[in-house]
Amino acid sequence: MVWLATGGREDRTLPPQTHGSWGRSNAPLPAVGATPAVLVAAAANFAEEEFYVALLALVLAIFSLLVLLSASQIKVGQPPATLRKGMRARASFLGMSMATLSAIGALLTILGYQDSFYPDTAPSYQGITDATPFLCGDAPPVAPGGVVNPAIDGEEVFRRLLARVEANPLRSTPEYGMLALGTGEARWAKEFHSSLLEEASAQRFTGPTNSIKAVQHEAALRVYYYARMRDAFPKLFSPEEQQRVRSWFAGINRRAMTVEWVDWFYGVAFGKWPEGPYENQDTGAALVAALESEGLAAPELSAANRSYLARNQRGWATGFRNSDDDLAYQPVWLQNALLQSRFSGTTDMQHQSQSFEWFLMQSLPDGAPWGFGRPPSVSPAGTAYMGALILEDPRYVWLADRALGVLEARGEPLFAPLGVEHPIALAGQRPTQGSCLLYGNSGLPTQQGPLAPDKIVLRDGWSSDDAYLALNLRFTGWHRYKATNTISLIYIDGPLAVEQLDAPSSDWLPSGRSLFRDKRIPREKLNGLVIARTGIGADISILTGMGGEWAQDPPFYAHVEHFDTSAVVDVSTTTIVEWHGWQHRRTVALYHDGPIIVVDHAEGPKGVQAAILWHLASAGVSGMNRLAERSGPSQEREGERLTLRDRAHPAELLVLAPSPLEQLQLEVTPRGAERADLRISSRAPASGQLDVLTIFLTDGWIGATAAVATTKDGTVLSITGTDGQIATFRLP
Repeated sequence: MVWLATGGREDRTLPPQTHGSWGRSNAPLPAVGATPAVLVAAAANFAEEEFYVALLALVLAIFSLLVLLSASQIKVGQPPATLRKGMRARASFLGMSMATLSAIGALLTILGYQDSFYPDTAPSYQGITDATPFLCGDAPPVAPGGVVNPAIDGEEVFRRLLARVEANPLRSTPEYGMLALGTGEARWAKEFHSSLLEEASAQRFTGPTNSIKAVQHEAALRVYYYARMRDAFPKLFSPEEQQRVRSWFAGINRRAMTVEWVDWFYGVAFGKWPEGPYENQDTGAALVAALESEGLAAPELSAANRSYLARNQRGWATGFRNSDDDLAYQPVWLQNALLQSRFSGTTDMQHQSQSFEWFLMQSLPDGAPWGFGRPPSVSPAGTAYMGALILEDPRYVWLADRALGVLEARGEPLFAPLGVEHPIALAGQRPTQGSCLLYGNSGLPTQQGPLAPDKIVLRDGWSSDDAYLALNLRFTGWHRYKATNTISLIYIDGPLAVEQLDAPSSDWLPSGRSLFRDKRIPREKLNGLVIARTGIGADISILTGMGGEWAQDPPFYAHVEHFDTSAVVDVSTTTIVEWHGWQHRRTVALYHDGPIIVVDHAEGPKGVQAAILWHLASAGVSGMNRLAERSGPSQEREGERLTLRDRAHPAELLVLAPSPLEQLQLEVTPRGAERADLRISSRAPASGQLDVLTIFLTDGWIGATAAVATTKDGTVLSITGTDGQIATFRLP
């Protein structure tokens, strides 16, 4: 462009130059990258991992930089001085306006982020209250001729517990403390003495914690066991050694009350001014409580410690479970609740009982380790025995015995469970609770939310080979994962359907965020409905190649429409009411000693792709590739069949539909020798509808056929076993 001077003459005194310069072009780059990244995050209710959003902003900023560098190479003339002056004034006004809007946008983004973890209200269900948050049926009695467990001696269970701790090749100070207190043997006391003094000399837990403040729990274990050992073995530590240990614990107290960079990250999320103690699982409060109750706090911090505890009453004082969506966090929360109650001297007995009941009702019938939302799984052995000691409840002795049997058979060890230092003379007793609808206190570690739907656990009973199914109902909390209305586990003498949690860690993230767990687990790694990503998220995904094809922001809760238990079948119906125009109703029926039926009905905008995904455990598979190899319409009217397991307790999967099966597209992707992914979608995605029946068959039901028929009472699914047994289920 050529600017003309007065009179139309070309002003050749102003040489052509590039419009803009590096100094002026790079200023808006952070905003250019952050703005669309924030818009994507806000549109998805901040469902993505925070560091992923930061990476997306960086990618977009680099993309913007390349665009601006390209634009800077375009030669333009320079405008007259008077026009340049006006342009500078307008640019200054525009800059101030943009700065103001950016500040307002940043504030609104923070407020939206803080509101993204849980809603102020939650769906209710008849019969569920704060006093009765669990609605359970009765476990079927042991069938005639079934195996009845022999008498379980609580003292013998304790000795076996100690043996598993002793077998731990990674045992350290807490394990030595438990072994010394549990056995009274001097050799373990000597090991504890040496290990603790070595840690004190190294000043463990007194340096910067960076992104892993969970080590405050490890420090609390040392405080707890040192106080117990000091009383049980008065001559174990000399006065000089006791002073060294006290000085060390004072240093731990000072570090715990030191605000680090990660505390500001938590403070922004929780809407709380950072103070230093780690908020997750009430870990920081437990450490401070232990230091104060045992007289081991830094003297100059005692007032600050007690002020913090007075303002942050947690544990059994306010709830019965950890608000993070993972059963593996509950044992840590329970230990921290115990430490806080020892300091306060008071305990809400209802919350205390419910906190162990919560753990028991989700435990597997054979006592195997398990969890959801993150690897690895956690054995219930130590937590169960802790419950037996605190509540004097024989069910927890029974669970500890069952869990120890699994660890012993596998040769696996245990870490020391806090609060378990002596036996209880109590005989174990099999639980009588059956399938359960579980509500729990929601919110964040620093905030109490409403009582909310959390899990449905369907179980055939408490024999080691009984069927078990866990259905997740929420996507809330700090350590949340995208599991609304998905099945976390189907388990019958081993897993049949699992979550796909075998992805590698992301080493580029801070250590505390690098593990593949919780919020980092994509929706497509779970067992449930997925829908295509739409809107600005889809556009940015196409532009950057980041994010994948499926939406990652399921609703906070699934609504429980129906939950019923009986002597024949236990049934639940749960719905996602609104997810970008989609509704998903999932009905699950568990027949006692019979099939497990999952009925999925999804409706949404026409032309938007959706699918039901399953991640199947397929050890010993013979025919898992069958669906991938077939082409054309199915000729089997009873549905497509997959063999999941052909060893003891064989298992099969049947897939069919209320409408002709030809309308479904089934794809199987093997994942090594023991896993396979099954994707079920509509052959006509423009219909905006997906209906599918998934049936799990085991033992005597292997080879059963299934068919759907319309009767005067509605649509009925009939499953006929090879021995003539028939299970009929009226479809919703």
